[in-house]
Amino acid sequence: MVFVRLVVIVPVLVTLLAPSLATAGGDEQRAQQLEQRRERLQQKWEQQFRAADLDGDRRLSREEAVNARLPKALLDRFDAIDLDGDCTLSPEELLTAQEKRGKNRVLPANEEIGDATVKTTAP
Repeated sequence: MVFVRLVVIVPVLVTLLAPSLATAGGDEQRAQQLEQRRERLQQKWEQQFRAADLDGDRRLSREEAVNARLPKALLDRFDAIDLDGDCTLSPEELLTAQEKRGKNRVLPANEEIGDATVKTTAP
């Protein structure tokens, strides 16, 4: 009798749980892909920052930002992003601005620090 119940219950449980198990694996894979994308974007951002930082002081002056063809929105908000008021933007200030703009939002691939034609559509 117990065996008969198990024979009936197990297929039902498998049928009910199979979609959630597949989704859980898909969510984990998606999370890994997002993390890899974040890492690639972070590396690219750091390269672009170093290229824009002509004097190598780990800060972007307004002149360096203009010469690097940073997005107009960033240039327009330069003073607001410059939290310590030293007329330069540090990586930390830019990161803070990014976090305020969209907490932990992954930027689309075409939204780069040096791209003058930035699109801000969500992925």
